[in-house]
Amino acid sequence: MKPRLLWIVRASWAACVGFGLAWGIGHGGEANPVAGPPLRAKPYQVGIAPSHIKKSTAPLFGDRVGDWEEVRQSIDFYKVYSLQAVPPDWASRLPVDSFAAFVKKHEIAVDAEFGDFRFNRGVGEGKAAAERARAMHAWLGHRGLKLRALHLDGPIRRLMGCDREGNDGLSLEQAAEEIAVFLSECKRSFPGTQVGLITNFPNWHYTAEHPGMLGSWTERSGVHYHDALEAVYKATHDKGTGFDFVEVDCPLNYYRATKNRTDPTRHVDNASKFKALQRWCEERDLEFWLVVNYDTNPQKVAGKSKLGNRLFHDETLAYIRRLRKDGVFPDCFTIQSWYKLPEEHLPEDGGYSFMHTARDSIRLIRELYPQADEGR
Repeated sequence: MKPRLLWIVRASWAACVGFGLAWGIGHGGEANPVAGPPLRAKPYQVGIAPSHIKKSTAPLFGDRVGDWEEVRQSIDFYKVYSLQAVPPDWASRLPVDSFAAFVKKHEIAVDAEFGDFRFNRGVGEGKAAAERARAMHAWLGHRGLKLRALHLDGPIRRLMGCDREGNDGLSLEQAAEEIAVFLSECKRSFPGTQVGLITNFPNWHYTAEHPGMLGSWTERSGVHYHDALEAVYKATHDKGTGFDFVEVDCPLNYYRATKNRTDPTRHVDNASKFKALQRWCEERDLEFWLVVNYDTNPQKVAGKSKLGNRLFHDETLAYIRRLRKDGVFPDCFTIQSWYKLPEEHLPEDGGYSFMHTARDSIRLIRELYPQADEGR
């Protein structure tokens, strides 16, 4: 991996960590103290995934490549949405040729997010999804690229039908078996690629003691996410395969919640819920990854693009500070949007574009979560 820009002076950080104190970059460039537990020294990874809704990413790899130079030099990976190579009507097309030339030239690792898991009444869902994954990513191999990681968007809830009224999908045991088949096929199709599960955490109760802000998928299925993970973990190991990470999708709007929306008597503590999931991962030698962003879909920003752009920037940075204060230490941060706002991808030096948020977020992550020195 190429060298990254240095955002910190490590010597000064040694003293800060000793006191369990981190210093964040404020919106106006002022340093704000963020109290928190001592830093876990490890190689924190950071990547980006600009939105595939509405706005094309083609200029990033063409005539505006200079407008995100700092971000480009700072990231560990660039994540694409798998469907962008041949997108549906609602998504923007990824310019695969210019993208491939760009990431090869700048030695940027490529991740992809895949979520095409379909219910087929218990007949070959895992194998069929693996065939679609091979087809969707064939363009990478044709251009001499290899996936660093494949992020699986909600395979458990998609196969179980938890996200549909009626809960008309597979049982947990059937879904776990089909995911195990998929993972076994993927490990053969994408050798050396990390594969992990994305969970939309607010929609699950992790356990009875760790409810979600919404929890609707548990309410529909009767399954807690902890039990779902256990089932998938067992099924994959029985098949001689496995997965490498669990990635949490929980925008700041939902992380801040303190009560379950349906039953306000149920207290929600997302910091504890995150750390419980991370412990589960660590006990099984898996990594804990996290998407950091802010949901710009709520009605208060509908039709107010300037407000939404600004909120995505400011609240994503607030999320990073909050995580550090709460003692949440992901192995990997993905700065990601799947929203119409921010409405612009560029430039990185202002305007509350996606890359503006990415630049300031990466600076802040490198301040609050400095990587361990070599050999530490």
